[in-house]
Amino acid sequence: MARWTNDRWRATRHRVPAPTAGSAAAACGRLSLVYFTGPNPSMPVQCLPSAKCDCENPKYPSITLEENVQAKLLAAQRGAADGA
Repeated sequence: MARWTNDRWRATRHRVPAPTAGSAAAACGRLSLVYFTGPNPSMPVQCLPSAKCDCENPKYPSITLEENVQAKLLAAQRGAADGA
């Protein structure tokens, strides 16, 4: 979101909270479902032209979707290795 909107809209951090101890949900365990679409890996991720976003001065370089996903995976791995 940030790359497409030049930081006008930022994605929220996704978290699945643990159920409250002793609750019915805690007795059943946790279940988390995700859904991802499959866009083309070579699709560019760059600031989209808009009157509300300053795309003349992008804050991020244009990269492919594949490069963007790889960067996010590396950042997550580094965070996990650091105990985050």
